[in-house]
Amino acid sequence: MMKSLFFRTVLATTTTVAVSTIASSSYAVSLVPESEAEIDVGLGCLDSAQCMMPDSISFVESIMSMTDDTTNSRSRLFIDDLTTENEYGDVIRFLTTDAGTNPADVWFRPVAYLEGLDSYPEEGQLEVGTYTFEFGTVLKELTIDYFDTESENTTGVVAINGNSLTTPDWVPSGSNGNIFTQTFADVSSLTLKLGLFDPDGMTVKAPGDGVRFRLAATPTAVPEPMTLSGLAVVGLALAGSKLANKRS
Repeated sequence: MMKSLFFRTVLATTTTVAVSTIASSSYAVSLVPESEAEIDVGLGCLDSAQCMMPDSISFVESIMSMTDDTTNSRSRLFIDDLTTENEYGDVIRFLTTDAGTNPADVWFRPVAYLEGLDSYPEEGQLEVGTYTFEFGTVLKELTIDYFDTESENTTGVVAINGNSLTTPDWVPSGSNGNIFTQTFADVSSLTLKLGLFDPDGMTVKAPGDGVRFRLAATPTAVPEPMTLSGLAVVGLALAGSKLANKRS
């Protein structure tokens, strides 16, 4: 896993007292909904019966599709489980075996859209897009998994907390079906660039390089003082017990 400029290591050693370990760590929550649907990212939804608003997702306040610099267009965004087939608006159909490499489990799935032509490359199966996520709270940590990045300098974080990165945090190209993970600290918003539209096959095989992604967040949370006191007692008791056993 790459350590980015915003990466924060979480200290957890076997020598720390229990209260120290618990106070310095928290739980990660997946931001990928279980229900398949299209997320309204400013383009509306193709099917109102299968439409999800961004603020229904844990910790998310909004998701906006931005103009992708390889399609010169905004993109749609879906939640997709490849074990099921789905149709959206008679123009997009996800199969159980789509074009390209297929991941297991449920992922965010970008869909490249050429707004001027009102068309979808690869019949909606090319996962290319750029999105800005705004969170309702500052996240202690945000972990991003990227699936099947096979092109250089086309996928990764291009802005964080409202600041564009002079050098985007690009994901390196990898072998077929690779998963790459980045972790960032103290995140209130970020912009993700996913995949590459390359209809002429100049860099990768036409029509481009599709990338899906997952998010998981660790919220900023501190145990109650009483809980910390109780944990401290437990930690000291455990330490004393180990010392007694060592002496006997």
